[in-house]
Amino acid sequence: MSRPTVDWVKLEAEYPPKLVRELRRFLDEVGPLELTTDDLTATAVEVTPEVAIALLRKVGSLGVLKEERRFACANCPETLTVEELNAGICPHCDYDLNSGAARPEEIYVFIRKSVPSRDVRWVLSLHGMNTQGAWQEEFNWLISTTYAHAVPVAIYKYGIVRPGAFFRFRHISLARELASKIKRLVGVTDGTGFGKRPDVIAHSLGTLVLNIALRMDRSLEVGRVILLGSVIRPDANWRELVDRGQVQAVLNHYGTRDFWALVAHYFIPGSGPSGRIGFNCSGAVINIAARGFGHSDFFRVQHLSSLFVTLWRSFLTLPQEELASLNEPVQNRHDWRQTWWPLRANLPRFILVGIFAGAVSILLFTFFVGILQILNWLRQHP
Repeated sequence: MSRPTVDWVKLEAEYPPKLVRELRRFLDEVGPLELTTDDLTATAVEVTPEVAIALLRKVGSLGVLKEERRFACANCPETLTVEELNAGICPHCDYDLNSGAARPEEIYVFIRKSVPSRDVRWVLSLHGMNTQGAWQEEFNWLISTTYAHAVPVAIYKYGIVRPGAFFRFRHISLARELASKIKRLVGVTDGTGFGKRPDVIAHSLGTLVLNIALRMDRSLEVGRVILLGSVIRPDANWRELVDRGQVQAVLNHYGTRDFWALVAHYFIPGSGPSGRIGFNCSGAVINIAARGFGHSDFFRVQHLSSLFVTLWRSFLTLPQEELASLNEPVQNRHDWRQTWWPLRANLPRFILVGIFAGAVSILLFTFFVGILQILNWLRQHP
């Protein structure tokens, strides 16, 4: 059974936003959890315990947490259950609970018992079209310092792709190279205990190349996929890939101010603004909005590690039945449709390529004219 969905936006409207975000941070952690009002208000000292316990009870009423009464031992830092209190002796330090004048202080603890987390075996990272993927090294470090066991990160670099991004044949070529790379790596990892499916984190053009590779080669299988700044069409059928067993789960973390994802559809064939508005198939994809984020803001120093800790790590490690708890409530969402054919990466991209070719031609012409003038001057002034 999946964990109940929490409407965090609604909670932030009812309770102090800082307190709600702190609670979400705790709940995003994988594994069992015991939480008190002191834990919750440690960084939100301006919030009263009464407000904190009201928020915890609100979330508890949704079935996410279970409230339990505990009692503080006056002789040690441990807490006691009702049964231990009634027994009269602290089982942790053998203190006589009836010897003091005051009864042990009552504490309310909110508990989550979680099933074991999913193992992350190995990860493949794909960068975008105008970068060599410097963020991949930082992501590699986060992965290597997070888990108790070694998690190999394969950093796939296909170079900077600029004019080639405007042509479908180039996408297909990159997709074939990617599929071949994954299969070569699987040939290594499958025999070393890492497993044959890599989890994948992809950015920008890397998301499109991955999607094409999966659709071209049905034997290609990956684990969980994190899409950032995605330029895949929002009407892409991820359900088909999940049902075929090629993909286990998809998280689309999209920026609400991602300009390049918004305009990609007009210049890059087969692309779309899923990195700006999310995917239509919300049942097959977990769409999470990064408010105010642009195309590459996910990789800024002030964001990368916190996003990994609060969301991406949970997506990679939560049991399958609990992934639905990450999904945001859908509000007034309309399915995306392609724009008019001439504007659909047809006429605009050729105009852009024409402008680029014209600019290059002018530069070359200017260069050769300059060379001729220099040669002519040298002939006149031996």
